[in-house]
Amino acid sequence: MRHRTRKPSTGDKAYDTKANQAWLQERDIYSGIAKKGAHHIKLSAEDQQNNRAKRRLRAQIERIFAHFKQWQHYRRVRYLGLARNQLELTLKAVAYNLKRLAGILARPSA
Repeated sequence: MRHRTRKPSTGDKAYDTKANQAWLQERDIYSGIAKKGAHHIKLSAEDQQNNRAKRRLRAQIERIFAHFKQWQHYRRVRYLGLARNQLELTLKAVAYNLKRLAGILARPSA
């Protein structure tokens, strides 16, 4: 087995399929997809612990997308073409980061 050097590809349990795992392995990408259990498939304690770690990472990312959706009304792209939509998303990300910065600077220092 080769050493995987690419960043992990994360995803929720819906993407835990043999086809997706094979696709990632062919491209030498570490799978950060959470394991899926079922009534006939019980997850090991190690898999449950790994899912918790992956869930923490995804929660941080999903919080940003939730902000875009709820507060900036970014549910669909507005323009045709990659460049304009990329610019719009970049400006929304700048606004999000400025809002975070204002909140951080407003906190009393210890």
